[in-house]
Amino acid sequence: MNPLQELATQALLGTERRPPVLLPLAGAVGELLDTVNPPDTPLELGLLRRAGVLAACADAGYVPIIAVEEPPPVCAAEPHPPVTDPPWCSALAEIFQDGPDLLRQEALRQLADYGASLPPKILPLALSVASKAPSLQPTLLPVLGQRGRWLARFNADWAYALGGADTEPDHTLWEHGTLEARKAFLNQLRRRDPVVARALLETVLGQLDARERLALLEQLAVGLDPADEDFLEKRLTDRSKEVRGLAVTLLARLPASRYVNRMIARLSPCLAQERKLLRQRWVIEPPTAFGEDWKTDAIEESRAKSEVLGERAWWLYQIARAVPLDWWSVRLAMSPADLIGWAKKSD
Repeated sequence: MNPLQELATQALLGTERRPPVLLPLAGAVGELLDTVNPPDTPLELGLLRRAGVLAACADAGYVPIIAVEEPPPVCAAEPHPPVTDPPWCSALAEIFQDGPDLLRQEALRQLADYGASLPPKILPLALSVASKAPSLQPTLLPVLGQRGRWLARFNADWAYALGGADTEPDHTLWEHGTLEARKAFLNQLRRRDPVVARALLETVLGQLDARERLALLEQLAVGLDPADEDFLEKRLTDRSKEVRGLAVTLLARLPASRYVNRMIARLSPCLAQERKLLRQRWVIEPPTAFGEDWKTDAIEESRAKSEVLGERAWWLYQIARAVPLDWWSVRLAMSPADLIGWAKKSD
């Protein structure tokens, strides 16, 4: 224990409870301590002065540790300059902090079209978010830039940013790896061959517990397309509520899926036009009763205790959130801006 640590330990006990033992120090440090603490110095003041001297000397005499390992390679030059526009940087930071995945995907696509990469300050957050949301990874990789891929080397959770679709997955990870390793393997295989990855997952799902089924099923978000619909429809009868919920979330991303068409069929009767003064306007009313077949599509009849919506509004919310945004524009003949204005005028 060095003198400063020893002094701190004694001071924690209190000078009244146990007077500290101020051991003399040799050399220039000891001479400085004698100068700032003459014999008539009160004990408490002397202790604080001694601590100040020792702390200053420790900082002045600090010798950094000499690294024995080779320093990491320098990041390659960036072919696509990162965004520097303050409004863009601020919006991207907010989107990755609190935004839904669909908004994040749209922002990343816009950034790729702009021919730029993510700002350096946002890279760690973006890499971490996408490690937990595989559906973001295909749109994130084109805008990571050299710095993002360089950073990914130092965090195992970001390894997805290092392997491309042409890299041969290591099958030993699937056979003998941990759940995290199997997730990474399936994620990489989905990029390389979505059909083979889905078939492989289907062969093992029945042998897994709910947590494992959920974790591996999440990887279908990578390269999701209509060919996955039948497989996801079967998951609607899964024993786990979380797995059923994930299945409908993925099905909702397939605009032409049978699931989306069923939700549209439930939503359409809730919409009607009414005349107000000389104009027709759209109105929406929640369902009057819970449908007999709704539970098969993971619609919950009873709302959570923390849910502020009423019972009927809770049903409407679950149905409406599964309907593609384009459908609203076509059905109501409104632009996105008009739709937002219309929505704000009602509950």
